[in-house]
This record gives sequence, structure tokens and C-alpha cells, in this order.
Amino acid sequence: MVYNGKVNYRSKFISFDDAEKVVIDEKTSTKKIFNCKNFKVIEVKSLTQPATK
Repeated sequence: MVYNGKVNYRSKFISFDDAEKVVIDEKTSTKKIFNCKNFKVIEVKSLTQPATK
């Protein structure tokens, strides 16, 4: 799923405003957020670093 434009998002875990683009992978429930404002991490259960190519 791809959202374009001024995307705002609020959840129990993160929030952000005015992202240019948000890509959601429905199989893995991951989100890729592009050029957002006011990104805030509210709660984290675990954090992993992506593998480098």
C-alpha cells in the first residue's frame, strides 16, 4: 500500500506529520516513511538495525 501527499499518522508507538510518501508492506507490517515532519517515537518494544548491502 502506498500513500502520497501530506500523510499524517498517529499510533500507540509512533507519530509524524506531513510525510511526502508512506509505503506499508502488508505481509511484514513494516512502514517506510519519506520526508516527514515531527517524527516521534512514543513506545518501543524492540529495535533492529537493517542489514547493510
